[in-house]
Amino acid sequence: SGQPGAGGGSGTGQGKGKDFSEITELPDPSDGEFETIENPTAVDARAREEIPEEVKEVTRAIKKEEWEKFLKNLDMTNDDYEKYGKYKEAVKTEIRELRVILEGLEAKQHERVWLKNQTTGDIDDNKLIDGLTGERAIYKRRADQAPDSSLYQPLPKRLHFLFDLSMSMSRYAADGRLERSLEAAVMVMEALRGFEHKFAVKFSGHSGDSDDVPLIEFGDFPRNDKERLLVIKRMHAHAEMCDSGDNTIEAMKKGIETISREEADEWFTFLISDANLDQYGITSAHFERLEAIDRRVHTFFLFIASMGDQAQKLEEKLPGRAFACLDKSLIPRTLKQMFLAAANSSS
Repeated sequence: SGQPGAGGGSGTGQGKGKDFSEITELPDPSDGEFETIENPTAVDARAREEIPEEVKEVTRAIKKEEWEKFLKNLDMTNDDYEKYGKYKEAVKTEIRELRVILEGLEAKQHERVWLKNQTTGDIDDNKLIDGLTGERAIYKRRADQAPDSSLYQPLPKRLHFLFDLSMSMSRYAADGRLERSLEAAVMVMEALRGFEHKFAVKFSGHSGDSDDVPLIEFGDFPRNDKERLLVIKRMHAHAEMCDSGDNTIEAMKKGIETISREEADEWFTFLISDANLDQYGITSAHFERLEAIDRRVHTFFLFIASMGDQAQKLEEKLPGRAFACLDKSLIPRTLKQMFLAAANSSS
């Protein structure tokens, strides 16, 4: 891993995450009171992030042990069930909007079928007798058949959502960024229920501790409220436990390289981030290089918070790929813009 600020976006900083015993409760989405955060400058932040490599190694081992302890003790209480209900209630309008968008997405690849009763093509053996009587439409030929509305799709679209679970998400949670991220996860999980035939979905996280925090694997979509709540509890806990640092670029690179290993109608990777990138030397050029890894994969960057005006600047420099989305109500229509951009780029 490179040093923070070296331009590669990787590295572990000096900021220390919480121990297993210090993790707080999930934020209550019904509170709705947020503060404006005074973000540190990139120079000030980098000055605090210097730490010897040998100390990093010891820290990583301790953090891994603490995380495994958390997962082992992960469970749900009655209060948790009630709180998940509040999360669903907080984004119920957005869930409905997103379901309509997902339901309307058409398959990119059409089924190859035999068209019969044609006047040219291969002779249809079942029409030989008709041919002897003078019938001309005795041929068949292969052609693409458009899906029947949006119900038919030979292969699912593969969607990989990469959530920013870095320390800045919890350190500056008072402005609502962590809660927006959790709500976005709930929104996507709830909207995709019943669409498993159309979409194969993966959630993972990234932070200073890891470029791949497993949340949902392809083929193992959450089946009930308990499993969906456990996803956001893991997200919240990791953001509180991880040390400072960044693996945004490494996470996206891995996501793009691995998603197309399985056949699909289309491939999408979505980065959800708070745009705390300047202090790690991450620029629009890094995102442009990510897009070049595999042009078949549609890559999008959704910034649900911003350190200063970083999100807006990236949106300007990466039009149609990066979106500053600081209001959760904008997420469904922003995802719709992304799907439309993918369709236009493929046509």
